[in-house]
Amino acid sequence: MTGGSAGAAAGAPWAEFGRRLRSLRRAAGLTQLQLGLRVGYHHSAVSKLEAGLREPPVGLVRRLDAVLETDGELAAILAEPREVPRRTGRFPADP
Repeated sequence: MTGGSAGAAAGAPWAEFGRRLRSLRRAAGLTQLQLGLRVGYHHSAVSKLEAGLREPPVGLVRRLDAVLETDGELAAILAEPREVPRRTGRFPADP
């Protein structure tokens, strides 16, 4: 992965989930392919989740928690409230 794509994912809504998933997968000694096979997803889907590019489906998160034996840690990350930028429709004031 290049530094540019890692930086782009840093601000993505699912970036924290992806970082934690990668850490847990590596700690379990699994490749993306091995984890994907265990949860029934293609390794490219695991890669996209780790990069913070996709919202993980709830069922997949439960399977990931079970396979990685996290006691619901990944599901808890998704349950945390996230700040969503609000558009007001107004232009910023002139300086």
